Amino acid sequence: METLSFLLGISAVLIVIGVAVVFSMYRKLNQHTSNLESLEDSQRETIRDYNDKIDQIHRRIDIENERLGRIQDKIYQDIDEYSSNLHSIIDSRLDKLENKISTKFSKK
Repeated sequence: METLSFLLGISAVLIVIGVAVVFSMYRKLNQHTSNLESLEDSQRETIRDYNDKIDQIHRRIDIENERLGRIQDKIYQDIDEYSSNLHSIIDSRLDKLENKISTKFSKK
C-alpha cells in the first residue's frame, strides 16, 4: 500500500509538473506567435513604405525627364534661331563685300 501511495504521489507531482511545463510552453508559444505577427506586420509596413518611396522616385524621374525634354526643345529652338540669324548676318556681310568688290572693279 505504501508503494501504491508513493507511486500515486510521484504520479501526481509529475502530472502537476507536466501541466506546468505544457502551460509554460503554451504561453511562450503564444508570445512567439504574437512576436512573429508583429514582425510580419512590421515587414509588410516596411515593404509598403519602400514601394511608396519607389513610386515617388519613379514619378520624380518622369517629371525630371519631361522637364529635361522641354529644356532640350528650347535649346534646339534657340540653336535654330541663332543659326538663322547667323546665316542672315553672313549673307548681309557677303552682300556688302560683293558690292565693295564690284564697285572697285567697275571703277577700273
